[in-house]
Amino acid sequence: MIFITADGGGTKLTAFAFDEKLNILSAAKGGGVNSLFMSEDDARNNMENVANGLIDGLEKELGKVSEADGVYCTLAGKSEYFINALERRIKLKKVTRLNEGQLGVLAGTLGQNGLLVISGTGSDCFLIENGVSVDMIGGWGQYFGDEGSGFDMGRKAIVAAIKSYDGRGQKTELETLVFDELGLKKSLWEVCSIHKRPSFRKDVAALTKAIETACKNGDYVANEIVKDAADELSLAAVTLMKKRGYGKNDGFIFTTSGGGWKTSEKMTEIFVSGVKKEYPLAEFIKPEFEPVAGGAVKYIYDSGETPDKEILKEKLRDYTL
Repeated sequence: MIFITADGGGTKLTAFAFDEKLNILSAAKGGGVNSLFMSEDDARNNMENVANGLIDGLEKELGKVSEADGVYCTLAGKSEYFINALERRIKLKKVTRLNEGQLGVLAGTLGQNGLLVISGTGSDCFLIENGVSVDMIGGWGQYFGDEGSGFDMGRKAIVAAIKSYDGRGQKTELETLVFDELGLKKSLWEVCSIHKRPSFRKDVAALTKAIETACKNGDYVANEIVKDAADELSLAAVTLMKKRGYGKNDGFIFTTSGGGWKTSEKMTEIFVSGVKKEYPLAEFIKPEFEPVAGGAVKYIYDSGETPDKEILKEKLRDYTL
């Protein structure tokens, strides 16, 4: 039996195929798939390239493949491009579409209930109950929202670097780190034209690496950027739970997803503290798997079984955090 799981957002698409014993048979990665932030042609090409790469890997491993028993996919774009590309090569018996929240809770908690707060290139917040996505907030994009995301932190790093350069703000190591990370050549003034880059959104979000370095070196400005991001994300989490009628004495599970959380350990600590200040009985679960692993967890539930974390860590070791 063959199953496929895929997770794609604004920066990358990750997919792998596995059998009924969770052995990975093939894997493929590609560029982003969210046509809100790239051309639809590029998003489609990235989906088709990953789909074909996945099938090529399967045929290299197993010989000619005619069908897959199930596909679990979460794509921030037109998922039919990915599905159609697979169907041009093999028959798909069943396709299950999951949103970011469902996949992230499955991967992060190994359960089907919980609050997921995403800090990736963008940011949003989902509440999942009994495997169903019941509500979400955030996800308004780089111009009007995505507070606490990689892009948001990266934009603030650029602003801080500019103010440091001008002398209008506190001196910060980000002035040099942003220059280097963006690959500027002669002057920080070159930052004024980076919006023309095809990879603009990705490049700005990648500045979390510069912030991470500055935080480790004790840079005050960088640490404040991280603190602000954590505060924004805890506000989103608390707001969603209040919106759903959760009271101060109600318990729930919450977890995180996305590369933005790697910027600093303090970011998660401040975020968790902010949520637990309003909901003392809430339980934070640190995710141990990348979101794409959520498709394999969903397969386990669909098979009537309960996920075993140790088995998953052994089988999906390439997708552990």
